[in-house]
Amino acid sequence: MSGKCIRKSCTIVILQWKTWQQIIGDIIMQFNKEDFVIRLSMRSSILFITGFMTMFHLVTLFPYIIYAAVIVGLACICLISYSGLLQGRICGAMQKYIAWYGFFTLFVVDSLLYSVNIINPDYVLKRVLVIFALGFIVASTVKREDDFKQLANGLIVGAIVVAVVALLNEVGRVGVGRIGGKTTGSSVALSGIMLVGIICSLWRCIFFKKSRVLFGSASAFQFFMIFLTGSRRAILLSVFFLLVFFLFNHSINKNKKWLIILLSCMGLVAALYYVLTNDVLYNFVGWRLESMLSSFMSDSNIVEDASMRERGIMKAYAMQLFSEKPILGYGVHGFAYMFREYYGKLLYSHAGFVEILSCYGIVGFVIFYAIFFWIFRKIKLIFSYVEPWEMLLIVYAIVTFMTEGYTIAFITPQVIVMLTASCCMLTHRQHDPQDRKE
Repeated sequence: MSGKCIRKSCTIVILQWKTWQQIIGDIIMQFNKEDFVIRLSMRSSILFITGFMTMFHLVTLFPYIIYAAVIVGLACICLISYSGLLQGRICGAMQKYIAWYGFFTLFVVDSLLYSVNIINPDYVLKRVLVIFALGFIVASTVKREDDFKQLANGLIVGAIVVAVVALLNEVGRVGVGRIGGKTTGSSVALSGIMLVGIICSLWRCIFFKKSRVLFGSASAFQFFMIFLTGSRRAILLSVFFLLVFFLFNHSINKNKKWLIILLSCMGLVAALYYVLTNDVLYNFVGWRLESMLSSFMSDSNIVEDASMRERGIMKAYAMQLFSEKPILGYGVHGFAYMFREYYGKLLYSHAGFVEILSCYGIVGFVIFYAIFFWIFRKIKLIFSYVEPWEMLLIVYAIVTFMTEGYTIAFITPQVIVMLTASCCMLTHRQHDPQDRKE
């Protein structure tokens, strides 16, 4: 009897233990599900905030916003680390980002040791450090289309907020001159913000049925703001991306595509004619487009545009500085200081290639532009079937490199964020193709 009682007692204990084990397992499973939902929601929120801060921290009306961006960036990095998002799957993208912009940031900071700029080297340092924090967040979180969608939403909202602030702050200049100088430091900076915003808005409008009217309206508003800035580059690139999106939209019939492109070109020609013949529009954007078109036809007409003439002077002087110190350059923000000494203006060179060559030499040039050559190695992807968001990032990287002679990418946060997203997309496409379909 005692043996039966012992066996019965052991059976009861085992059954109870299995019951408790099942209960504990269910609790852990439920906790993991809730934890996954929390981490997923956290990642979406972080990406949205990152996109917003990428656009908004350039607003010069609020001088301390850049420090707020640093604080938010560091807080997001801590949240990412705490939530376990920095585990195996993002290793490849993170390594590439640190080897690229992380190493470049370190080089910029080290160049402070030999920089000739004794006035405001922190002007560049603050931006580079903030951009590194924002790019770090993107490199650690963007993996799928849904991740990029949240980042794009932040970029769009940030661009619209900046546009509204600029419009309210400089409404008196509408129809008189270019806007953006009092809000973002320059009209070029505002047009760059609007360009990224309109690219993301067009992507959401064309490839997603949900909220199509909302994002279409956002695209129109941002394109209107680009016109107000008078930026020739941003106007042409926004039209270019619109045509590219239609070409790569597989849901549209080929005949309809060419019809849409033909009608778009006709509308563009009509709009150009109206801009060149309307007195109000000609004053702040028409004459700039006219000078650009005339410069393509004859070099003698370049002198009529003071902006293009000044850019030519800056590029020539930057190359002179590069020839004097070709290896390491003149250090952080060195060109601006040297240009001020000789020409009385503390300005960038307005051209990324010569800016980096004059300030950081061949070493800095190779470090920063290495990411473009890595992306170009994957250029064959654009000729195969790619998802719209992948196509957007690849084309954006190509266009950024082709227009680097007219802008400065390494201190433009939205450009670095988009290039980092391109790096993430290509890394996960190469190493984890099945996971992209989740």
